[in-house]
Amino acid sequence: IPLILGSKVNISSLSILKEQKLEKQEIMLDDPNLEENLNNAKSLCPDLLLIFDFISLLKELTDTIYLRKLIGESTTISEAMIKIYDNHKKQLSTLKCFIKKYCPNKYYECFKKVDVKLNNYPKYIGMNQTNSSKNSKGKRERFSHCTVDEFYSYLKKILESVTSDEAIKEKQAILLEIENNNYLLRQNSSHNTIFPMQLNLKELKEILFKQSEFYPFLTEMNGDLTRIERIISIFKFKIPYYVGPLNKNSDYGWVIRKDEKIYPWNYESVIDLDTTAMKFIQRMQNKCTYLHGYDDYCLPKKSLLFSEYNCLQYINKIKINGSEITKAIKDDLFENIFLKIKKPSKKQVVSYLQSNYELSEYDKLSISEVNCDMSSYITFKQLFGNQFERNIAIIEEIIKDITIFEDKKILEKRLSEIYSLNDELVQNIKGLNYKGYGALSKKLLTQIYRTDDNGEKISDSIIEIMRKTNLNLQQIILGEEYHYIEIIDDYNNSLYKDDELNVINFIDDNLYVSPIMKRTLIQSYNIIEEVEKILGTKLDEYYIETSRTNKIRKQASNSRYETLKELYQECRKVSAELNNYNISANKLNELSKKLEEQKNSLRSEKIFLYFMQLGKCLYTMEDIDIDQLLKDDYDIDHIYPQSVIKDDSFSNKVLTKKTFNQNTKKDKFLFELDYKRPSNLFAFYDTLLNLKLLTKEKYRRLTQKEMTKGELDTFVNRQIVATSQSTKSLIEL
Repeated sequence: IPLILGSKVNISSLSILKEQKLEKQEIMLDDPNLEENLNNAKSLCPDLLLIFDFISLLKELTDTIYLRKLIGESTTISEAMIKIYDNHKKQLSTLKCFIKKYCPNKYYECFKKVDVKLNNYPKYIGMNQTNSSKNSKGKRERFSHCTVDEFYSYLKKILESVTSDEAIKEKQAILLEIENNNYLLRQNSSHNTIFPMQLNLKELKEILFKQSEFYPFLTEMNGDLTRIERIISIFKFKIPYYVGPLNKNSDYGWVIRKDEKIYPWNYESVIDLDTTAMKFIQRMQNKCTYLHGYDDYCLPKKSLLFSEYNCLQYINKIKINGSEITKAIKDDLFENIFLKIKKPSKKQVVSYLQSNYELSEYDKLSISEVNCDMSSYITFKQLFGNQFERNIAIIEEIIKDITIFEDKKILEKRLSEIYSLNDELVQNIKGLNYKGYGALSKKLLTQIYRTDDNGEKISDSIIEIMRKTNLNLQQIILGEEYHYIEIIDDYNNSLYKDDELNVINFIDDNLYVSPIMKRTLIQSYNIIEEVEKILGTKLDEYYIETSRTNKIRKQASNSRYETLKELYQECRKVSAELNNYNISANKLNELSKKLEEQKNSLRSEKIFLYFMQLGKCLYTMEDIDIDQLLKDDYDIDHIYPQSVIKDDSFSNKVLTKKTFNQNTKKDKFLFELDYKRPSNLFAFYDTLLNLKLLTKEKYRRLTQKEMTKGELDTFVNRQIVATSQSTKSLIEL
């Protein structure tokens, strides 16, 4: 209800998600970024996919209601806009009188003052009238305007300051209009996007026919069309997405057309739309991840074969008490859940297994969330009935067409002319919407297998193996008994002639990396070729270093939070032991609470070390004040001094008090320090190690025993030699 009324709704507050703690994600139907926010919400909470699918329909519903409200009894958009204008003028006049009467000191600020930070009336309409001189009519200034909500908030503050009993009735009337989003409406707003094309077209026709009374040339014929018809065709004109660039000589174009100039009223006769669409299909389809033949295109995600592959990938991973399910259970599950329920859930799969195979509460079921379905199979089975099995090949082609063609006119034409379907089937299929492609081709799943010397098939295809066993794709391809690595390599190598087997072709076709990485590797190889040409000799070896993206850092924060959250769960199990170090259960709860508050700040090394050390200094076991953490009271110290070894790894860092670090630790090893260690310090290290809050390497450095003079010299010299060798290598490079 709040969503329909125009309010923001946080998906984590939805009732069915009370048990889950999700990242905050707000959605609002009027938000221009609604689709983007919905996609983010889907990734945050896949359990709500069905609900999110309805939100787009909800958006259409609210748009329709708003349109009816806006148009009212008007017959045209222009008439409705005149009413909005007149109503705005009337409300503005009333508001000016109200403010002038009850808070005159705010009148100039509200209606005249121009300030970027002030969301007053001039900022709301994005314009002000300033008088440059007494005799001039004034000069209009235009600037970016604030949102309706920002203006309403500003106006409410002024109205709330009015406390006169005389003003209450008038004040309440204005606030009610604001509450109903019906106050001082602008003609030019984001809501104008809800006007359907048909309504604008109706208005355009009325304008043109009325104007033809004064300009008769509008009704005169110009070629096969009148000028009115040509203007209307310009309004309706839209180059179909599958046509692409209209220049047939373009390196990036694929259009099939005649040598005539294209106009909005003749493009259908100049462009061969069907042939162009077919060429577009070939350009759009991705190639198989493993096979690199010219026709090894990826299957649509909703194809029957790829849907079955996805379901088998899922079912083959299910385990009961650590053991794989039998083929009988697998076939039963596939037949009675995936071939009958369009969107099966984990709950339905678990319930089916428990009720049909008498699993007790002691049986451990290893199963993940369902991310696959056979919905296209179920849909076409219903549509084709008894003719389904004999038409599977045609159905696969139809699913491919649905995936490719968003233009329903072309799809309808192909269903009728190419597949010869009756009108009822055409209408039912035309309404289906399938999007996206998988990463595998039909050939990989069904036509790659071992053969004998005569070319006869002597092994099963990948999909056949998946049906008969509990193996997934990677296990089959990498499994030594199936030899699929050799089969795939032999197939790909057979595609090239000898003169085509070069590094660039290899990188482009065989490395399973992103296009950006392929481009980088190819450019790097071009540079290597140039260097070899200058040197006059081949390079035996060379290395290409790649930098990490900033996305890795972002993930690190979440990873640190999840790691700490799990470690703190383990800490609760040994809370009695932690009492020995003045870390009570209450203290542990307080640390967990602070962890929740600081989960987005864990990129800070100080904050991360604070939680890894359970809020204690690892040298003195004194409590660290997190509120003073980012000030100058605490240091990150290197256990092995930086003056001896340039080791900046996490295993060489601890969080400690600044006074201790500067006055006692300095540039020394721990065994060299002359200070009174807490008696239970090493026991504390043992506990942190067992809880995995200390790495083994950091534990070794913290518990380091005293070195002899000779051992220390050897250690230092070894670091100096290592540093010198690195420097020497850099100089040579």
